Amino acid sequence: MAQGRWTIIRMERGIGEFVIKDAPLISVAGPGQLDDKKTARLNAVYSINRQRTAERDPAFGIRQIVNIALKALSPGIDDSTTAVMCVDYLAAILVRLATRRTTGKDWRAAWRLYKKHSKRSRFCSKRKKRTEADHL
Repeated sequence: MAQGRWTIIRMERGIGEFVIKDAPLISVAGPGQLDDKKTARLNAVYSINRQRTAERDPAFGIRQIVNIALKALSPGIDDSTTAVMCVDYLAAILVRLATRRTTGKDWRAAWRLYKKHSKRSRFCSKRKKRTEADHL
């Protein structure tokens, strides 16, 4: 939606993050206003539910495995076999993530768009030099 329109769309809340009612989910920087049709398209990207699931939020699944390992190692339970199995599963997940093939084409295009836009944007401020007064 933003590509080729001098627009940057930033996701303000991550997958699985707690969202308060009416909190902004995205920020849009660029020329022009969002009409109702564009707003509806952006809203359709999100699915908000009361519960997190590992299918929709992989980081949540990883956190669950870590919690199981930590509880297995607690003094009251002391189940090292379960903890080792958790480490094995985490290793398998990390290997799959590390060996995933991605192309840099999308990243390069996004970076070029950002660089072009940041030179013309009123949303991007120039970094000011720090003085000693700023450190006090």
